[in-house]
Amino acid sequence: MSEHFTQTIVADFEYEIEDGGLPNPLCMVAYVLDEHCRHVRTIRMWREELLASKHPPFDISSDTLFVAYSAWAEMTCFKVLGWQFPVHIFDLYTAYLAASNVLLSYDPDEVRKKPRKRLPDACRAYGIEGWELIDKEEISKDIGAGNWREYGKEAVLNYCEEDVKKSTELLRAQLGGVWKCRPPMFLVHCSGPTTRRKQLH
Repeated sequence: MSEHFTQTIVADFEYEIEDGGLPNPLCMVAYVLDEHCRHVRTIRMWREELLASKHPPFDISSDTLFVAYSAWAEMTCFKVLGWQFPVHIFDLYTAYLAASNVLLSYDPDEVRKKPRKRLPDACRAYGIEGWELIDKEEISKDIGAGNWREYGKEAVLNYCEEDVKKSTELLRAQLGGVWKCRPPMFLVHCSGPTTRRKQLH
């Protein structure tokens, strides 16, 4: 990482779903990592702060790698907030799909269930544990439906930070090739309405 970027931002948004399907950002938590993926500081922002900000509270230049799981959701929040997109985006979800999309031997008599591809599923594939003490699906559903007040602001921020913490662990595992095979690493370069990918060596 130090050969390509001076810092990495691992971020996650929690948001309510408005009519029409657009997210209404509720909060954001971001970890700022140094060039060796070591934690430097934590940024926690609630809705009022997000709406008052004209740009992200961290660097998004070519020296920085922005990381998220299913990064399209974070970029949609950027769009809603009127923030400029980061130059380099690494989607942990895409890397997990690339690593787990393997051809298994075919047995017509075997009944298989389609594996889920959520953040907890990706983490478990790399031996990362978490979320044992919370009902992640229920909380996520309540936040999206606007029922987050049942938990309170601090609980929602802590829930969001737990995702960032696990995303950071997943990033380190993917870069270290901890799983059965080393996942292909892709960087998405955003430039206006178009995107292009390049291999991270």
